[in-house]
Amino acid sequence: MYTPQVSRRLVFVLAVAGLLLAMAWWAQRADGARLGAWSPPRLIFGKDTRPDAAVATEEDGREWGVVSCVVDPSLGEKPGRLVATESEGNGVVVSTTAGRELSLVLPPGDWKVSWHANVEGRRAEVRRVGIAVVEAGNVDRCRIEGSGWTLGGQVTDLDGEPTPGAWVEGCGEATTTDEAGRYSLLTQNGDCLLRAWSRDGELRRPGEAEYFDAFAPPAAINLRVNVDPIGGLGMGLATNTDGLSVVFVADESPAAAAGIVAGDLVVAVDGVSAAGWSTLRGVQSITGDPGTRVAIRVRSEGGEERELSLERARIAEAEPAVADTGSLLAP
Repeated sequence: MYTPQVSRRLVFVLAVAGLLLAMAWWAQRADGARLGAWSPPRLIFGKDTRPDAAVATEEDGREWGVVSCVVDPSLGEKPGRLVATESEGNGVVVSTTAGRELSLVLPPGDWKVSWHANVEGRRAEVRRVGIAVVEAGNVDRCRIEGSGWTLGGQVTDLDGEPTPGAWVEGCGEATTTDEAGRYSLLTQNGDCLLRAWSRDGELRRPGEAEYFDAFAPPAAINLRVNVDPIGGLGMGLATNTDGLSVVFVADESPAAAAGIVAGDLVVAVDGVSAAGWSTLRGVQSITGDPGTRVAIRVRSEGGEERELSLERARIAEAEPAVADTGSLLAP
């Protein structure tokens, strides 16, 4: 039966429910603001990017900042993307062709801006533009150069002495150091590894790699190498799914004396499978002090396998070594 008491209870329940829903809505909005939640910003193409061109969202009236970049025409005519990402992983993308000015409209905060060229291919070239500190109403301008970054520094031995003639490779480029152990190279790739190699005759020993971060480039990247004598087997190696392919063998080397020939496959080193190894790992595993021994298992092109224990030796003359992009004469 309907009574005034039931009516009051119903009104009370509805009022409490409405209050709870309002509190939940307010909490969700507060949490979203606290976490920096935002809807995807509006992008502009070729428009006026003066400070007064910054726009405001319709939801909360906040102003946005603008990052406006010009792509150097020397980067080519293929489409590319200007990408901005936050530390939390949120990101926005705008696509354009090279040689055009393009802009990203972003909420205030720190944004990592990068240019992704040749996006039609599987391996897009990534060039770091830098960190943009976006403020409401401000316009940050940048130019995406086609010349890349010039990296330089000095290569020293473990005692800090300059190392002339050291091989420096990485970031898609390679060079050698001058008489003062200094090097300089121009790279188009950001976020990459740089490494120096010492040389003893025709063998090379890799030093520790240094990471180049285009967002925070150092004034110089100094590298260290071990210049002690290097012992190896006198083989040129290349990567292979099942191990390390022998691409040539130096005359009068330990490998030649053991009957190893081009076309053989090194399938294990010191009892460890070499399947999937890089040439760098092969060099590090097979080289060592002259006079020490290394055990390798070699498979011929006919499928016959042999276990060999060979003494490392210095290799004075052999065919030229190739950097990490190809075969390496170090074992």
